[in-house]
Amino acid sequence: MEKSESQPNKIKQPIHENHVFISMRRTLAKNLSANSLQLLINHGFSLLVFLLLARELGKQDFGLFNWMLAVLLTIFSILSFGIDQLLVKNTAMGKDPSLLISVGLFHNLWTGLGLIILLSLASFFTENFPIGVMIFLSVGKLAFSLAVPYKQVMAGMERFDLLLPMSVVSNAAKAAGIGMLFLLDHTDLLFIALVFLLADLFEMGFCMWLFHKTFPAVAKKTQVMIHYKKMVKEALPQLGTVIFAAALARFDWILIGIILPRQQLAEYSFAYKVFELSLLPMLVIAPLLVPRFTKKSLDKNSELQELKFLFRMEMILACVIVLMLNLLWQPVAGWISDGKYGAVNTNTIFILSLSMPLLYYNNFLWSLHFSKGRTNLIFRIFAFTFLINALLNCILIPSVGVEGAALAFLGAIFMQTVLYHWKEEEVNSSYWFILFTSSFAALGGLAVTMLIKNPWLSAPAGIFVFLALLIFSGNIGSDDRKNLFRILKA
Repeated sequence: MEKSESQPNKIKQPIHENHVFISMRRTLAKNLSANSLQLLINHGFSLLVFLLLARELGKQDFGLFNWMLAVLLTIFSILSFGIDQLLVKNTAMGKDPSLLISVGLFHNLWTGLGLIILLSLASFFTENFPIGVMIFLSVGKLAFSLAVPYKQVMAGMERFDLLLPMSVVSNAAKAAGIGMLFLLDHTDLLFIALVFLLADLFEMGFCMWLFHKTFPAVAKKTQVMIHYKKMVKEALPQLGTVIFAAALARFDWILIGIILPRQQLAEYSFAYKVFELSLLPMLVIAPLLVPRFTKKSLDKNSELQELKFLFRMEMILACVIVLMLNLLWQPVAGWISDGKYGAVNTNTIFILSLSMPLLYYNNFLWSLHFSKGRTNLIFRIFAFTFLINALLNCILIPSVGVEGAALAFLGAIFMQTVLYHWKEEEVNSSYWFILFTSSFAALGGLAVTMLIKNPWLSAPAGIFVFLALLIFSGNIGSDDRKNLFRILKA
């Protein structure tokens, strides 16, 4: 009798856990699919715009245009105060999305308008510089920043079905506009900047329309000001982090544009932009991490197993991309840039690609620290990382050139990884997996390079050797394959 009474309890628990796991897996698969589609479309259009500009513009104009975009990106990132990330976190915590968007809009509007006024005043003191292009681009960036709160709230709500159209309209419009300009032979920088401005304005209007159509509630003005003051106070501890992170992202571009000829900035920016586009898997995972880590911190019984599995698969895919990037760089980059940016960037792209596994790991750890409210720790790490990067750039760019900038970036990211990992005990075994995957990728790439001279054959051969080494060493087990198939099936 005791045996028959206890038996149902032994059966019910696994069934309940299995249903929970299946539900989590389906939600994860749905979010990954929607976010992956959004990023693929977005990066496809972004790449098309970038390649059109790289092929059709001379190195002087291409370098100058990229320098202006780098400066504006850095400034607008600093002006955000990090409130954009707080919008994701607060939305995941269940706060009113409409109110959070109103707070984000108010902040981005007054800071962006202040910058445009300063740039307009600066136009009276500049000579031989296309200040009109700079102002057009800055107004476009203001419009883009006003669309950001809508997208961040959608990420916090894990509504990637709405984030998809919000995120792709600007780059789609830019691709169409730039393509039309080149067909009409209007390749002046002012016309290109006008296309960027109109595309960003279109994205802003579309995001506003789609959100208010889906969520018609509007926050009161008094509520907005009260919550804005609270959010600024919450953001202040990480303001230093935002400044250092923004400066780190484009400090090398800005310094190269000041020290070296614009042609060299054009070459470096081409290699760096392709490197950034190759970080697609990290961008797919990134919007999922902060909401899920935040929920995990609220629910102490939540497990990291699902996120750790994603991290492992992400790292494997990162190493596959590193192999493809290096083995196919010369023929592909040479062809798409009409011979201008292929062979000249071989060493630069190799050095940059070495940092890719570290960037994936850093993103994972940053999300974990941020969800736990460790803004002071993140600030100190970013400050140290930026100082290392700035020091190395100032030493290496004048002496080594653009390859020195790549080495400075790699060194700074390595130090950042060490500090992030040192302060987080929950993932203290992850670095072994990074070492194994990176080492096996290097062995696979080196082996096929020595044995196969045809790059179109060496790339698939290198990936095969890499995956075979992971399987035979036990770093990819049957459980990993089953979980991957389950997510794909879901």
